Amino acid sequence: MNLSSLLNNRKNLLDLLRIFSDCHVNEDGRIYLVGGAVRDLILEKDRINYLDILITSGQPFEYAQCLKRAIPVDRMIEDNKYNTVKLVAQYKGECFSIDINHTRIENYANPGSLPEIEWVDSLFYDIKRRDFSVNTIAMSINDDSFADVLNYSSGINDLKAKTMRILHEKSFLDDPTRLIRL
Repeated sequence: MNLSSLLNNRKNLLDLLRIFSDCHVNEDGRIYLVGGAVRDLILEKDRINYLDILITSGQPFEYAQCLKRAIPVDRMIEDNKYNTVKLVAQYKGECFSIDINHTRIENYANPGSLPEIEWVDSLFYDIKRRDFSVNTIAMSINDDSFADVLNYSSGINDLKAKTMRILHEKSFLDDPTRLIRL
């Protein structure tokens, strides 16, 4: 499945994703849009302003610096513990909240505890740590596969069936805030 036709109807989002692709210059790494934005694009929702970007190599802070040179950024918040950066940016009259994360695995020593993080270079393993199958759908924003969908956890089937499915039986024990997101 490729979402190019749906992106063509959203010029600002398409142009912004192309800028993201251009900023990702690490030859060995890959870059993806994941989660709610991909889900909402498939559902053809009116507004998509929250973007969750995953990179498989490099540092989110360095990537964010490249984006700051390409688009007007109002705010940048860096979280060193989780190796993430959040940007609030304006692009062609629209405000976007952009989370930039490195692919990772999370392990919970105890129910409800903060996770122990292991950085990985694989989208597949990062997807397996997420909350619900409909939030695991990823879209490549790499030049060689732009707008191709990766659906490792059958999120598209659940989306079509209007089903919310957790990815593993300890999901709510590991992170009780998932109940609120549900």
